[in-house]
Amino acid sequence: MSEYRNRLANEKSPYLLQHAGNPVDWYPWSDEAFEKARKEDKPVFLSIGYSTCHWCHVMERESFEDPAVAEKMKEVFVSIKVDREERPDIDHFYMNVIQMLNGSGGWPLNVILTPDRQPIFALTYIPKVSRQGQMGIMELCDSVKELWKDRRSDLVEQAGKIVESVGQQAPSASESTEYRSLLGSAFDALSRNYEPDFGGFGTRPKFPTPHNLSFLLRHYLRSGEKKSLEMAEHTLRSMREGGIFDQVGFGFHRYSTDVSWTVPHFEKMLYDQALLLRTYSEAYMVTDNEFYADVASEIVQFMAKELQSPDGAFYSALDADSEGEEGKYYTWSTTELRVLLGNDYELFSRVYPVTDSGNYHDEATGRPTGKNVLRMAGSIDKIAESVGMDTARLQQAIERFRKVLLEARSSRKRPGVDNKVLTDINSLVASGLAVAYIATGNGQALEMAERTINFIQERLVSEDRVMHSWIDGRKGSAGFLPDYSFLVCALIDLYQATLDRSYLESAKRLNRIIIEEFGNPAGGFYFTRKGETEIPAPTMDDTDGAVPSGNSMCVFNLARLRLLVDDPDIPGVIEKALSRVDYNLSRNPMYFSQLMCAIDMLNGPLDCVEWSIRDDRMSADLMNFIRRKNYHRFLVKSNGTHVGVHEDAILVCGENSCLPGMRTLEEFKKWACA
Repeated sequence: MSEYRNRLANEKSPYLLQHAGNPVDWYPWSDEAFEKARKEDKPVFLSIGYSTCHWCHVMERESFEDPAVAEKMKEVFVSIKVDREERPDIDHFYMNVIQMLNGSGGWPLNVILTPDRQPIFALTYIPKVSRQGQMGIMELCDSVKELWKDRRSDLVEQAGKIVESVGQQAPSASESTEYRSLLGSAFDALSRNYEPDFGGFGTRPKFPTPHNLSFLLRHYLRSGEKKSLEMAEHTLRSMREGGIFDQVGFGFHRYSTDVSWTVPHFEKMLYDQALLLRTYSEAYMVTDNEFYADVASEIVQFMAKELQSPDGAFYSALDADSEGEEGKYYTWSTTELRVLLGNDYELFSRVYPVTDSGNYHDEATGRPTGKNVLRMAGSIDKIAESVGMDTARLQQAIERFRKVLLEARSSRKRPGVDNKVLTDINSLVASGLAVAYIATGNGQALEMAERTINFIQERLVSEDRVMHSWIDGRKGSAGFLPDYSFLVCALIDLYQATLDRSYLESAKRLNRIIIEEFGNPAGGFYFTRKGETEIPAPTMDDTDGAVPSGNSMCVFNLARLRLLVDDPDIPGVIEKALSRVDYNLSRNPMYFSQLMCAIDMLNGPLDCVEWSIRDDRMSADLMNFIRRKNYHRFLVKSNGTHVGVHEDAILVCGENSCLPGMRTLEEFKKWACA
């Protein structure tokens, strides 16, 4: 145990508690810290990260645990630590700063501030001492001390200009954008960035970006463009067969450090599981290929076993490191594997190509470690053909291998769990689980989705307010736009899965709060509820990154709610939200893939179906038929909301009109498939 104890020891965040024993005189984000900076006439060193971040761990070991560094930082700065997952508003603003200044960002995110919270400059990982042209933290302290003494007015002026730039809104397009045409433009942009050998977009590092794949599935259904489906399927298959997927314990790692999805960055984030669960479920609905349903089931199993709390909510992440080493929990030497598998080793090595030198290299030197990240040699059908086995028998063998390795791995020190329950990410989980149920009929998925939403509604939602997090029985900060918009999405998805109207009523109420309390008069929605910002300028999250933006999700929700609820304001809100971003949207549509899914729905056909049928079996058959096409073509409403619906009638309504009622399931199917 560390001999040091700073103010972070009183916090609940796992990330802040990791730093509570640092000799650095850390403060949590607070008025007290900034007041101290003003009184002592010092700049602020703001360090933002999260508990499962590998490079955050590296910087802590190299610098923040070093008394000499701590002393130097105390001399120059007032130092503040922030958990980006606990305070996404702070992270969002200062991430915009570093991306504007440097062209890219990441974590740890280190920002030098004035005592008025205005950013002077920003960096990501900082070594202890300068190396390879990168300034070390010791030299940084000396440099900032000198600048603060001799050129403070220049720094303050620069900080004001940065804040002004970050707060500026994107220019509107000079002419009205034809949004339907952007669907093809987004497909073209994704095609240009597609990596054909292993799927995905770009080279390295390579991220899953599930909403890109969801858009491609929608684009295929709309246009019949086979390449769109091929890109989505190749990517989804390659990821499942690669090292980015944990072949032993299931679940997806954060991203791949190489082009082939072989060596991952090993942290497992809840949001990746949630978004990929939805996308694999959608792929099953589009293709009827059981492979995608199986992967969806594996993700559900992983979340239930590794991340679910006793109360039914989900923890935010599993660490990349264990015993101070990244990937130690997940990698294998051939010596270990031969001992564990015995006579099965030869077949195992045909399924998972492993080598004595290993495919996992030391991060600092690049030398082989003798450890292997498991990845499949190809599809199970191709492997079965190459080894001369029936596919079913090979699958049985693979499951046998997996159980042996899972038992062996259970004796290793498990990576740490970040036990924060985040409203926005748990809402994404509930959405993914609801869509998995719609696609596959997996009753466990529906039960988990409803438990998650019940947890959020009982503990994190009051009549007009959503809270952002729950840690060890204590609520965190007030909720942000993603908390509200992702929760509305989950409620709509659960309504589609169950036809329990209470979910729709809750979605309608929260959506009205978003419009009134987060709405920007110029269109779209602020990240923080009006009057609650603690940062130098209000911001708006537009582009879809690792998770969809709050604004994209709002439009996605509105595209469905316009047909499900009676709210005459919705069409105008949608129009203003799109017009505010049309300049950037028309130029970079691939950075708005979740918004493109919304635009796909807005361009129809998207129909609302309700029915009045006496025959329960016919009702069940109709519901199953609709569910399988639900996310693309149909929304479902509970019975009896339209006057004039007769017994044994199926009513279909679009945005502006309703069709005559159809009397048989066959009549409806014939119309729906035309």
